[in-house]
Amino acid sequence: MSDLAALILMGGKSSRMQEDKAKIVYHEKAQFEHLYDLLKLFCEDVYLSTNQEYKSFPFIKDNPEFGEIGPMNGILSGFDRLKTSLLVIAIDYPLFSEEEIQNLISQRDKNALASVMFNQKSEFFEPFLGIYEFSMFEILKTEIKIGNYSLQAILAKNEVKKVFPLTVNSLRNCNTIEEKNQLILEIHGRK
Repeated sequence: MSDLAALILMGGKSSRMQEDKAKIVYHEKAQFEHLYDLLKLFCEDVYLSTNQEYKSFPFIKDNPEFGEIGPMNGILSGFDRLKTSLLVIAIDYPLFSEEEIQNLISQRDKNALASVMFNQKSEFFEPFLGIYEFSMFEILKTEIKIGNYSLQAILAKNEVKKVFPLTVNSLRNCNTIEEKNQLILEIHGRK
């Protein structure tokens, strides 16, 4: 699948978690390594979107030109450097599985600007679980120039395919110590 590179969004400060979310072990290795290995099953090129260097892994640092706009900077920096469509997964979705990645890729609509996971429970997109076509790059740049930094709002007003998860549980976002501890108990309780 040469027209698609994968990007693991992991440049946040993890302030609520009080430890680096990328290095938490849910599945026998650090979460970023777990996601990297999963994405390598689908994409030849997989990159970490980060604010620090990872010597053993290809990474893309946030481009300061795009400003302090959180994970959207990671997507813009990925587009800017790779010049291709991006399969984007944020580090804080520990239950997003190989089956869900396959589901997302199989539901991809190349004629839409993006194909993004949609949470039917909240009735919102999960903006950091999706495939963004390269045509979205110019739209995102235009939106940030006018001060719109909400990826949720940008997705809602553009042609975006809603991709429904195989299980709503795979969309669980883990940001706090309590959520992490609960999730580790659940994961290891199933084995």
